[in-house]
Amino acid sequence: MGLESCGCYDCGLIFINPRPTACEMDKFYSQMYRMLYKSTKKPNDKYITSGTQLLRADFVVANLCKYFDIDSNFKVLDIGCAEGTLLKSIEKCFRHASLFGLEPDHNFAEYARTKTRASVTSGNFEDTIKTLGRNEFDLVTTTHVLEHILDPNIFLRATWNILKPYGLLYVEVPNISHKDTKGLGNIHLGHVLSFSPENLSFLLEKNNYTIIDILLTNLPALTPSMAYICRKAKSDRKTHITKTIIHRTIRKFITDVAASII
Repeated sequence: MGLESCGCYDCGLIFINPRPTACEMDKFYSQMYRMLYKSTKKPNDKYITSGTQLLRADFVVANLCKYFDIDSNFKVLDIGCAEGTLLKSIEKCFRHASLFGLEPDHNFAEYARTKTRASVTSGNFEDTIKTLGRNEFDLVTTTHVLEHILDPNIFLRATWNILKPYGLLYVEVPNISHKDTKGLGNIHLGHVLSFSPENLSFLLEKNNYTIIDILLTNLPALTPSMAYICRKAKSDRKTHITKTIIHRTIRKFITDVAASII
């Protein structure tokens, strides 16, 4: 396909090159992504029950129960809510929660509206987040979205702005350094970025999040994945991830890729 995977020695991110433009990304996710990756233009009940969506949603909610009482009234935004399975699971567990979703695919967004009580907006992630109020949400969830974002720093600064003081961010992504990934296993057209525990920790701390939990095992995703639960911190937070750790991550990735193609 003419794409290369490159590593940044400053932050440790793995990214595809050449990078798509913002317009190309908008067209891909609003018109082509769901058909290419999910083989459907419109979701239905069979689509949900035949996949891993329910298991993944239950995993997220089980971990959120550590931080929110089931009777608490809090405001949550699910970025990349797809057909609304996670929002529905949150709705069932936290009956007083105020639910909001953001999804670029119009068909999936409409399905989420019909199946949940959430207010779901269809549109570009980065542009739509900018229209939301500061300090508005107690919780932001984003599962298997960050690897599709052109500029993760802008995205995470935007989520930081819309979170209330000490609000929580749940972020889940494929783990490029997992032993079962075998270097190239999670790199493909849809993932403009790839993450390891080291470069994701660096990215989150750089954007003023305090990491309070890291989940590296038993995630029911299709690809080896990891999840971070973070709290919004002060805007002058410093990362503890050193350049030595970042460089070691890049070297490990190169070694894993080389081993996978021999």
